[in-house]
Amino acid sequence: MTTSDEANGAVSSFELDLFGRNQSLSRAARETWLASEFTAQNTRLTMVSELTTAWVTLAADNSNLALAESTMESAANSLKIVKRQQDVGVAAATDVSEAMAVYQQARASVASYRTLVMQDKNALNLLAGDTVPENLLPGTLESLSDNAITLIPAGVSSSALLRRPDIQEAEHNLLSANANIGAARANFFPTISLTASAASAATRSPPCSATG
Repeated sequence: MTTSDEANGAVSSFELDLFGRNQSLSRAARETWLASEFTAQNTRLTMVSELTTAWVTLAADNSNLALAESTMESAANSLKIVKRQQDVGVAAATDVSEAMAVYQQARASVASYRTLVMQDKNALNLLAGDTVPENLLPGTLESLSDNAITLIPAGVSSSALLRRPDIQEAEHNLLSANANIGAARANFFPTISLTASAASAATRSPPCSATG
């Protein structure tokens, strides 16, 4: 419906939606809006998923670093013992070389995992958009509480996947496209409009005079 004012007259135009064009366009707009809502939800879930993955990855690398540091400490102690044994003639030079190789390998592992931990922290800061305080960073996997990571229980129906925002976004995009097809099909049919107008005019009577 459209209304205009022409020369102090109101003109209204009504389009008869005989072939469902306007209804299809309205449905398409609604489905597009719903799809955009699920797009926003999917974006939030994706961000949460990436943050969780980065957080758990940091915890795992912290565990690996702790194990590597423990291994390096043991290798260093073994190297000291072998060197003392060599000093008293119990161990050969080859024994010292082997112990040194184990120690150097352990040192390399520690350096590698320290680099990974720094990279994990940088990735977490990037996703969070700011530096994450140390008290919010995870320790090792072993130090996490049992409810820190919730596992999906067995027996969950596969229909739960239908509630995923990305699935619902795709569904509403399809419905919107289908509604647009209906509107495009209706464009091939004639458009019927009804127009009504109402005009107003002011009249004045000539002045009356009386003589006597």
